[in-house]
Amino acid sequence: MSLINKALRDLDARKGKLPSGQNLQPNLSGVQVPTHRQKSFLWLFLVLAFSAAAALWFWFERMNTGIAPLPPVPVVDTSRIESLPLEPAPAPAPPVTPPAPPPEPVEKPKPVAAPNPAPKPAPKPAAKPPATMAKTVSAEQRSAALYREAAQLIRAGNSGLAQERLGEALALQPVNHDARQLLARVLIEERKWPQAKALLQQGIQIAPMQSGFYMSLAHAQLQGGETDAAIGSLSQGLPHALSDAPYLAMLATLLQQKGQHAQASKLFVDALRIGPNSSRWLVGLGVSLQAQGNSVAAAQAFSQALEQADLPPALETLARDRLNRLQPSLPR
Repeated sequence: MSLINKALRDLDARKGKLPSGQNLQPNLSGVQVPTHRQKSFLWLFLVLAFSAAAALWFWFERMNTGIAPLPPVPVVDTSRIESLPLEPAPAPAPPVTPPAPPPEPVEKPKPVAAPNPAPKPAPKPAAKPPATMAKTVSAEQRSAALYREAAQLIRAGNSGLAQERLGEALALQPVNHDARQLLARVLIEERKWPQAKALLQQGIQIAPMQSGFYMSLAHAQLQGGETDAAIGSLSQGLPHALSDAPYLAMLATLLQQKGQHAQASKLFVDALRIGPNSSRWLVGLGVSLQAQGNSVAAAQAFSQALEQADLPPALETLARDRLNRLQPSLPR
């Protein structure tokens, strides 16, 4: 723009130096007339120069009309810009894949409502047993446990400790008949007859219908040589042992030893009705029948006893000898 201004000032100065009335037409003689192309360039230059001058003049006019200057540009603190963290470049977008078709909705099973539980009836208060009954049940259970322990000790060969346990069982429960019978048997085997007889006599007083006590007492009495006392004990308990074949046969044997063959024969017959295949009782019956003079019935009893496979050798010999003696007197 400074070159254009200088050119304008030069033109103005030249105009002022020309004299008035001077022919401004230049002397064109000897001057080469420009061609058409050169004229076009000259006009273009003049148009551009005029446009630049007009723009410059317009700018100066606006400046002179009092347009407020632009506000100063604020200075930016570059130190803070450098300290700010740079945001990482955004990651490239993942390739767009067509969305998968939504899965077919699965029909969820409808929850089954749980049936309302029936209201529980209020428990009735249990009736409290009498204190004495509770003690009896507890003593009975403890006595039974001691009896089982004693039985195991006897099988293990510990008789002394077994007797203590059985005594404790009877102290807790005197009506524990199994414990009393077992203790009496142990005492008899150890030849403690007085203790055994006292124990059994006490049991008869507590439970007179227990035929086993009479029979065990008779065994203890026989061990001490008291045959009459044994017969008395068995006769006392006979009403409670009418269906006990061994009991009847034992009393019959003792009566036979005492020569009471009629009663012995009857008891042997009753025992054989309950246990018909006892070879021992058949021999006993034959002996008592022969003693009463009933040879035919006696021979029949001996013959039937010899047919049994469980006949002991001693009784087999006795039965065979008795039968041989009866053969001549038997009817032919």
